[in-house]
Amino acid sequence: MSAPEEQETERRNCLQQILDSSARRKLIVAGPGTGKTHTFKSLLERTGGPSLAVTFINALAADLGDKLGALAVTHTFHGYCRRMLHTHAVGGVSMNVDYFPSLPAIQADDLTRLGGIAVDGRDIEHEFHYLDQSSGLIDRALGSGNYYDAVGHLDSVYRMLRFFQTNPGSIPTYRQVVVDEYQDFSLLEVSFIDVVTQNSPSLIVGDDDQALYGFKHASADYIRNLAINPEYKQFPLPYCSRCTQVLVTATHTVIAKAQSIGRLNRRIDKQYECFLPTKQADSDLYPKIIHANCSVERNSAPYMGRYILSQIEKISAGDIVASRSENYPTALVVGPTQFASRVYEYLAPRLLDVQFKRSAQAEVSPIDAYSRLTADPSSRLGWRILLYRHPTVDTNDILNQALINGEELEALLPEDFRRDHLALVALLKRFQNSDDLSPSELTSLETAVDISPQKLREILGMNDVQTAEDSGVDQSTPSVVVTSLVGAKGLQACHVFVVGMNDGHFPHSNNAITDDEVCSLLVALTRATKSCTLVSCNRFGTEQPRKSEFVSWLAPHLSYVYVDKAYFDRVDN
Repeated sequence: MSAPEEQETERRNCLQQILDSSARRKLIVAGPGTGKTHTFKSLLERTGGPSLAVTFINALAADLGDKLGALAVTHTFHGYCRRMLHTHAVGGVSMNVDYFPSLPAIQADDLTRLGGIAVDGRDIEHEFHYLDQSSGLIDRALGSGNYYDAVGHLDSVYRMLRFFQTNPGSIPTYRQVVVDEYQDFSLLEVSFIDVVTQNSPSLIVGDDDQALYGFKHASADYIRNLAINPEYKQFPLPYCSRCTQVLVTATHTVIAKAQSIGRLNRRIDKQYECFLPTKQADSDLYPKIIHANCSVERNSAPYMGRYILSQIEKISAGDIVASRSENYPTALVVGPTQFASRVYEYLAPRLLDVQFKRSAQAEVSPIDAYSRLTADPSSRLGWRILLYRHPTVDTNDILNQALINGEELEALLPEDFRRDHLALVALLKRFQNSDDLSPSELTSLETAVDISPQKLREILGMNDVQTAEDSGVDQSTPSVVVTSLVGAKGLQACHVFVVGMNDGHFPHSNNAITDDEVCSLLVALTRATKSCTLVSCNRFGTEQPRKSEFVSWLAPHLSYVYVDKAYFDRVDN
C-alpha cells in the first residue's frame, strides 16, 4: 500500500481501538488537528445515554457544544458547577446563588477592610487553584460570598468539589464523561475531574505541547502524571488533518530544539504526522513557512500591517468560501499584543470583516450593581458593588456590621447614597422598558454606568442577535481575527501570520526561553490549514530588536522575504 493508504488504515484502526476498548479510564495525548473532537463524537454516539463534556474556557466549550450537539451536555468547569449549585443544597449559599465572575475583587476588598492587611483578588485565586487552606483566605473568602449569596469562577468549583467529596452519593453518574484540554487545568480542576469521574467512565484528552496557562496556575504535569498512571489506558491519535507537511515537520523541529536547551522536561512522546490523504495538495502548494522581515514598524511606516494586508488580498475565493462555510477565520494574526494591536489598527479601516479578539476582563462594573438592584432593591451584592465603586468614609464600619453581625447592607448605607443610586436604578428600569428618557436623564445614566446607550442595550440583551449574513458583511470577503498568543488557543484559520518574532517580545529573551513560550509557538504554527507566515522587524519605533531565536530554530523550513519601501514599490507597480 502507498503511504496515504497506510495512513487511512492506521487512522481508522486508532479510532476503532478507542471505541472498542472496555477501559473505564481512557487517555489520549495527541497534537493539534488530530481529530480529538471527532473521537469524542464517535465515542458518545457509541455509548449513548446522558453524557458530560468538560473543557477549559467559554469559547472552547461553545465550539465543542456545537459539534457534539445533543450527544452531551457541554460545560466549562464553572458553568457546570454553577448548574450544580442551582440543584444541590451545598450549604453557605442558596440554590438561587448569584453568579458574579468579578467576585474575587469584592472578596479581597472585604478581607482587606476587615483584616487590616492588604489582600489581592489574585491571592484568593491562587489559594483556590492550589487548594491551599493554610492562610485562611479560602474560608474567609467563602464567608464573604455566603453573605452576598454569590459565587465566582473558582469558588463555585471549590464549593462543589468539597460538597461531592463529603456527599459522594450526590455525584451524578453519566454514560460517559469526556474532558478536553486537560493540560490547562490547575490542581483545583483536576481534583474536581477526579471526583466527577468516580462513578462514570471517562475519556481525557490533552496535549502537553499546548500548555499555555501556567500564568493561571495550570500545569502540564497533571496530564503527564496520567500518562504514567496504570489506571489509565493511553491511545494515540497520530495524524494531523489540519496542518501541512512543513508545519508538522516544523513542530518536531521546535520540540527538538526546545529539549536541547532543557525545556519541555517530562514531555510525553507522541506520534504526530501530516495526514497526506487530505493534506498533500496543500502541502505541495505551501512547502515553506514564510519569514517576512520588515525593515521597520512605526506610525509613518506600518510595514507589518501593510504586508499582511497585501497577502490577505491574495487569498483565493475558494479559501474564503471554505473558511466561511466552516465558520473559522480566513486569516488569523497572532502575536504579542503590542504588535497584534498595531496590525489590527492598520487592517480595521481597510477590511470589511476584521475583529480584535481580546481576553475578557472580569471587572466590577456599576451596571452589575444597577441591574441587580432593578430586580431586587435590597440586593446585598448590588449595594456592595456600588460601595466598592463609590466607597464612603464609613465603608469599613458598614462592612463590619454587615459581614460580622449579618445586618442588611442596604439599611447601613447613608441615606443620600441610597437615594442617589436608587434614582439611577429607576432610570435603568425605564431604559430597559424602552421608555423615552430625556437627554439629561440619558446622560446621567450613561455617566453612572460608563457605557454608551448602544453598548448598554447589548449588555442587557435588548438587541436582536444577528448572524454574519444578517449583519450585512459581504460573505465573499475574507474574515480576519487578530489576537494574542494565548487568544489563539482553540482557533484555526486558512492563513496564519505570527507577528512580533523578535527577541524581547517573542520570546521575552532569546537567552531564557520558557516552556510557555515554546508551547505558544507550537500553538501559533498549528493554527494554519494552509500557510503560515512569521513577521519580524528590524526597527520597532525607536527600538532595534534582534530577530527571535525561534526564527533561527525554524530556519530549515523558511522562505525569506525582506519587506522595505523598495518591496512595496515593486509589488505596487
